Amino acid sequence: MNFKQILLPISFALSLTAFGQKPVAKPDSTVKKAPVEYSKIIPASAIGQDGLFNVRQVDQKWFFEIPDTLLGRYLLAVTRYVTTPQGFGSFGGEKVNEQTLYFQKGNSNNLFLKGVVYRQEAKSLDGPIFQAMMQSQESPIVASFDIKAKNPVTGNYVIDVTDFFKKDVAVVSISADEKSTKKLNSLADDRSFIEKISCYPINTEIKTTKTYASAGLG
Repeated sequence: MNFKQILLPISFALSLTAFGQKPVAKPDSTVKKAPVEYSKIIPASAIGQDGLFNVRQVDQKWFFEIPDTLLGRYLLAVTRYVTTPQGFGSFGGEKVNEQTLYFQKGNSNNLFLKGVVYRQEAKSLDGPIFQAMMQSQESPIVASFDIKAKNPVTGNYVIDVTDFFKKDVAVVSISADEKSTKKLNSLADDRSFIEKISCYPINTEIKTTKTYASAGLG
C-alpha cells in the first residue's frame, strides 16, 4: 500500500461553557514540589496575550497561565478543519471533534486536564441528585501538565502546552472515527506545529498544522 503525506491545518477552540458547575473537588494531601521562579520560565521578552486565560510564547514554546478560578470550570473544546486538500472529502470549517474538558489540581505539582463523560442526567445543578451523580462518575485524565512556575502577581499556574497541541492528542485533534474514514495514519512530528494561538475574553483559539500519512488520496 502506498502512503502519501497529507498536511491539514486544524483549528481548536476552547470556550467557557454556560454550564459552569464545578465538579466535586477531592482533597490533596500530597507534599508539593516547589515550582521554578517565574522569570526563569517566562522572561521579560516573552510575547503575551490575555484572555480566558493568559498565554505566553517563549521562542517556540507556548505556555498557558491557568487561574484558580478556572479550575473545575467546564470548557467546550471544538476541533475544525481550516482548509483541506482537493479530493479529501471534507471542507474547511467542518467540525471533526468535540469534547467537554476541565482543569483540576493534581496530586503533586501538576494540573490534570480531564474529559467529561455524560452517562447520567440531573434536572438541577444544585440538588443532592446532581452532587451524588458527580461523585459516582469519575472523569478520565486526558493530560497531565507539570506546573512550571506560578505568576507572582496573579498566582496563576504556568504550564507548557507546546507538545500537547503539536502531537496527536485525541481530545484536541481529529476524532478516531474521522481518521478511520479518511484513512489517516501516523503523525509526522517534524512536520506538525503550532501556527498561532489567539486569546479572547471567553475563548482561546489554537491553530495548528498536522501532517499525517494516508492511503486515502491519490
